[in-house]
Amino acid sequence: CKNDSSKCDFFEVCKNSKCIDPCYKIKCGLNEWCQQVNHNFMCSCLPGFIRNSTTNICDIKGCRTNEDCGPAEKCDMYSSECNIDETISSLSSNLFIDLYKNVSHI
Repeated sequence: CKNDSSKCDFFEVCKNSKCIDPCYKIKCGLNEWCQQVNHNFMCSCLPGFIRNSTTNICDIKGCRTNEDCGPAEKCDMYSSECNIDETISSLSSNLFIDLYKNVSHI
């Protein structure tokens, strides 16, 4: 291939006159994998992870703890999704109904 990657397969790169996997010996970060793209490589987040724009690190998509969710939500540890906390939701509804009943009598 003589330094011309176009002579290699789409997922290979020309290095030292040989077509090789561009991910060979590449170490991506935590929760990342090496992906061959157009005669080059790219480190991408594993499924279930998303790149944090501030830290540039692949972080779990969604929540890890209840603190990551809204005030009436809790974190589902299996799906890493914030879901409405039925306990808080029903308490809030009952409080609103009680408040409405009291205000309507004024």
